[in-house]
Amino acid sequence: MVNIEADVTVGRILKKQADQAGVLYTVSSGDEPGCLMELYDFVKSLGYEVIVIGKGKNNPLNPTATPDDVTQSARLVDKDPFTIASYVDGTKTMFEMTCAANATGCTPMQRGMTGPEADLDTVSEIFALKGDGGITEFPGVVDFVQGSAMAGGVFITVRVDDERIREDLQYLKVGKGKYFT
Repeated sequence: MVNIEADVTVGRILKKQADQAGVLYTVSSGDEPGCLMELYDFVKSLGYEVIVIGKGKNNPLNPTATPDDVTQSARLVDKDPFTIASYVDGTKTMFEMTCAANATGCTPMQRGMTGPEADLDTVSEIFALKGDGGITEFPGVVDFVQGSAMAGGVFITVRVDDERIREDLQYLKVGKGKYFT
């Protein structure tokens, strides 16, 4: 699917039909959903349990932002205020993560997702399963984080139960514990 808006509208149906037909449904590479899918496929090929797939939001979230609210900042970057408002109010993030959810079958924990503040040092702990002290209610969640450290990037938090693999990942400074991002 090349157009993210079309994918958000009918992607879930197309994914189901593709699965039934034994063919591949995918998003295009380059934007966050495509990059996330490449990472998702890699992580799944390693056999890791996917807990959360997500992206870092580029702008501080203001769900009530309007084009009038962002006109001045839009002019500074020579962009349309309607486009900038869609970034600030979260519309673009929701579209991108819906696209990723359509392709993976991951689901949000709540309408609008949770969008916690996080950085690379805290995201694994935050998105651990609730039973392990995190906020995640079930594996296979789609969400986003706020904070400049992860803005514009994508991430996947996985749970690793194998002690040897955890030791290797810790040695490689990927993280510690049983959750890695």
